[in-house]
Amino acid sequence: MKIGIDIQDTKRFTSYCKIAKQYLQILKDIPTENLSSTRQKNTPPSHDASNPSLFDKSIDTKNNKGTNLITEILKLRRLFTDPELEYLATKNFSEQTATGLYCAKEAFFKAIGTGVKPSKLNQIEVLHDEIGAPYYNILDAGLFANHQSNLSLSISHTGGTAVAVCILY
Repeated sequence: MKIGIDIQDTKRFTSYCKIAKQYLQILKDIPTENLSSTRQKNTPPSHDASNPSLFDKSIDTKNNKGTNLITEILKLRRLFTDPELEYLATKNFSEQTATGLYCAKEAFFKAIGTGVKPSKLNQIEVLHDEIGAPYYNILDAGLFANHQSNLSLSISHTGGTAVAVCILY
């Protein structure tokens, strides 16, 4: 059995979440015909191709109201996959929720003993089952090679702190 634990201050995600909220508000305020796809290379596709992610949308450069937000949204996409970003959107980009998801990813890497690799953060997803329990979806099977086959995940947050525990058994 191996255990990975991570604790983070939610302040780390305050600016990211604020920017994401602004981006979503701008998307609500502009006509659909002014939106275009901005999927970047090396970003995992949305799970449902018929329903592209909110974060695949860019604001037309003619609309300078949102151009500065695009760079910041792309930073978020390095940390979180489309389903995770969509989940965060349902939680109004709560800093506690975003920090909890990030902690879960760090706890995973600590449990497998590789340390956190920023380039690999979007190769694992933290999803939620029908009753809201978090679980891992490993997108890069190589990350989990040579490790025990069962994972358990617990995420908690309160006030300005989030914690995640990953257990491999």
